Amino acid sequence: MEAPFAIPNSLAQRINFFPGNPVTLPVTVKFRELTPEPTSVFASLPYIDIRLPSDFFYPFVHSSGENGKIYHLIIIAMISAIL
Repeated sequence: MEAPFAIPNSLAQRINFFPGNPVTLPVTVKFRELTPEPTSVFASLPYIDIRLPSDFFYPFVHSSGENGKIYHLIIIAMISAIL
C-alpha cells in the first residue's frame, strides 16, 4: 500500500524503519488566531421629533371655545350620561 504523502529523503534517513513494523511520526500543529477582536459598537439614540397639530388640545383649552361654552357642553353630556 502506498502512502498518501511523500516523506522527504532527509527525514526518511533519520527514521528507524524496519519492514513490518509501524512507523511513528511526531506531528506538531500550531494554530494562529485570525479572527479580529470583538468591538462594542452601539448605535446612536434615535431622534424623535414629535409635533402635535396646533388644534390637538382644542376641546380642553379654555381659549379654544367661545367663552367656555365647550365646558358647559361637556358637563351637560356627562350629567345626561349618568342619568
